[in-house]
Amino acid sequence: MVDSLFGPDIRRVQATPDRVDDMHLAKRMLEAARLTAGDKAVVPVLCRRVFDLAENYPPAHEVALDAAELAGSTDPACRGEFDARSIKLLQRRYSITRGDERVRTRMKLFSMLTKAIDAAEPDEQAGYIRQALAITPPNTAQYKDLQAKLRDAVEREQIGNVVKKLQADLSAKDDPPARSRLVMLLLLDLDLPAKAAVEAARSADEFLKTYVPLAAQNGHTLAPAACLELGDWYRSIVEKAQTDRGKAVALNRSANYYQLFLDRSDPKEANAIKARLAMGMAEAALKQMKQTVHPIWQPAAGSGESPSPPAGDKAPSGGLVFSWAGGRSALLYGAGEGTAPQRVRLLSPKGEEPTRGELPLVGDQQTAQVLLAACKKSNQFALSVALRSDDVRQGGPARIVSFSNGGFARNFTLGQEGESLILRLRTASSGLNGMSPQMVLGKVQAGQWLHVAVSYAPDKLTVWLNGRKTMESDQYRGGLASWEPMTLILGDEVKDPRPWKGRVQGLHLYCRTLSESEVAQQAKPFLRER
Repeated sequence: MVDSLFGPDIRRVQATPDRVDDMHLAKRMLEAARLTAGDKAVVPVLCRRVFDLAENYPPAHEVALDAAELAGSTDPACRGEFDARSIKLLQRRYSITRGDERVRTRMKLFSMLTKAIDAAEPDEQAGYIRQALAITPPNTAQYKDLQAKLRDAVEREQIGNVVKKLQADLSAKDDPPARSRLVMLLLLDLDLPAKAAVEAARSADEFLKTYVPLAAQNGHTLAPAACLELGDWYRSIVEKAQTDRGKAVALNRSANYYQLFLDRSDPKEANAIKARLAMGMAEAALKQMKQTVHPIWQPAAGSGESPSPPAGDKAPSGGLVFSWAGGRSALLYGAGEGTAPQRVRLLSPKGEEPTRGELPLVGDQQTAQVLLAACKKSNQFALSVALRSDDVRQGGPARIVSFSNGGFARNFTLGQEGESLILRLRTASSGLNGMSPQMVLGKVQAGQWLHVAVSYAPDKLTVWLNGRKTMESDQYRGGLASWEPMTLILGDEVKDPRPWKGRVQGLHLYCRTLSESEVAQQAKPFLRER
């Protein structure tokens, strides 16, 4: 199909030394790929040819990167291929650019390398980390964090070699003690419960055959009683880990299971009291190791907590600052890039524990400080949320999510004015209240779930509704340097009440922009619930 449509043009531009022709054809082919979006048989093929035409001409690099993003979002099976090509392109671009363009290229490259690190198998991580170190200024917190990750990756690589030898030996002759050791190495030291479950199924140990398959599931899908048992079991096997990292994994998973149990239990019950005490001991042990509890899973689609997809065995990173799934706690990701997150509470305006689904909810001072610092530093901001309005006869506008200090000063507000979903965003040009302009993002229907994603970098606002890009605008101008200390609140205003009646299933705030593939991934589980 590609040759029949573009073959003569491709041969024509390849026969001339003029790269401008290559770029124009690449743009035409990319537009054709967008028109066939969703077709896994066509889009990746078109995008490969677009990348081939654009990658060697610097003015066309953005076209190549857009093609890679479109291909990866259309067919996740080819994302690895296109991410690898994009990383190589950005590395070349970084080597030839200077000034602001070099800074922007570094940020894109670092973001892609961070994602590659998180997605890579243990024996592949070290290479990506070394590439990230090569573009990171020494003597910075980011550089030190990467050095620590590299040490961890090398240790995981060594453990991986032991695992491969055990697997080879066990394929020749079964050895129950060796099988149990293999399961524990996979479960704790490599933190790969899904692979551990495969080996546990071949084990004679009933405890392993019982608990490891449960540990391989998204914790949010398990019954509260199972979470409590797994919390106790992980605490009991801490000393079976071969490395300090493995011990930290056991303690962290134990604390996560206890938190899941507590999120769905009466705090006055005896088991809840026991779980709080046990979780405190796990947290104290991690603190002695100079570590903190960090999350393992995103809530599963259909769990009633969040439309976000499961995160697998690894916590999200790379610009995610705040994540609230709808339970009694949220996750705060420090500076937002590779930093171990902390659990924080969202409380009622009176400082009380809310019931599930209750609004308004108010974030704490630490959340406000971290969000403010991260977005001002990056000069970028993004929001992803699933919401359902109870009534289209709401106004003020009614506050769905707001980072503000009352009715007349804010950093941002997502709100509802009748049937309109509106955004107020404070930038260098939009004023203290973010109303110059006030943007209408789309329509709200009572009783209908709507997934909303908003992404801003200076002079560029992008909006997606239910995973589909619906707006690109330059009406907001300038950066976020004018942002001030405010309060994060859901469902109302801090002062000057603007209550919103509805439900929020999940909220994610970023100090960077979002990509089409990320938004599509976040919206997909939610769309299945519509």
